[in-house]
This record gives sequence, structure tokens and C-alpha cells, in this order.
Amino acid sequence: MKKWLWIALCAFMPLLWAVEPPAGWLTDFETAKTLAVKEKKPVLVLFSGTDWCPPCKRLRRNLLDTPEFQKLIQEKCVALYIHVPRGEDEAFDKMMAHFPFVSLTGVPTVIVTDSGITRVLAGIESRTLDGFAAGIGKAAKSL
Repeated sequence: MKKWLWIALCAFMPLLWAVEPPAGWLTDFETAKTLAVKEKKPVLVLFSGTDWCPPCKRLRRNLLDTPEFQKLIQEKCVALYIHVPRGEDEAFDKMMAHFPFVSLTGVPTVIVTDSGITRVLAGIESRTLDGFAAGIGKAAKSL
């Protein structure tokens, strides 16, 4: 009995923390905006479904949780993580009301906005550390 309970627990544990943002990422729009304005930094926004989306899971595992990436976002931007649910979700709809300038067609979607989070300054197409650094750098020059 204990063996089966342990197997079940191990199987479902990843689901419990899968929607948690990576370390260093904020989930509150107003907090991210306030911090970005205060620090005069662009905002890196990740729209991700890490509890159901295989590419989102890979991005997190291969890049977002690495120490190099953590250092990049700590130094160069404010990072805002937005969980995209698989179905309808009122909290997600409220969050998307802050992004009328974003046409979300899939996940993961990564953009860099101005510190007021009012417009897109850069899109991140290359899912590498250098790709993120280039997009954040381009956005920072536009501030």
C-alpha cells in the first residue's frame, strides 16, 4: 500500500508546482510595472502553460531555470510570468486586459515591453540565452 501511495505521489508532484513561475519572475502585473518604472528597466513577459505545454516545459527546464538566465533577468529587466490555462479562466482574462497590444496565438510567447507595459519593444524568437539577451538589449535601447 505504501509503495503505491509513494508512486502516485511522485507521479502527481510535478503538477503541484508546474504553474509556479521560475525563480526571479513576478506574477503580479502592478508589481512588475511599479518595479520596472522604478528601476527604469524593460519588462520581459512570458506567456506560458508550463503545466500542459511541452515546449513551455522544455523552455523552462533548458533555459529559464538556469543560473545564467537568472543572472540575466536580475540584471537587465523585470520578468513577468503569465500562466496561460488550457481552458477558460477568469484570472487569465483579467490579466490579458492589461495587454490589448498583444495578439496571443500560442505558447510559449515571449515579449519585451517598455517599463510601463504599454507596448511591445521586442519579441523573443530565439529561445537561447543569447536570443533573450539580444531582445532585452534591443528593448532597453528603446526606453
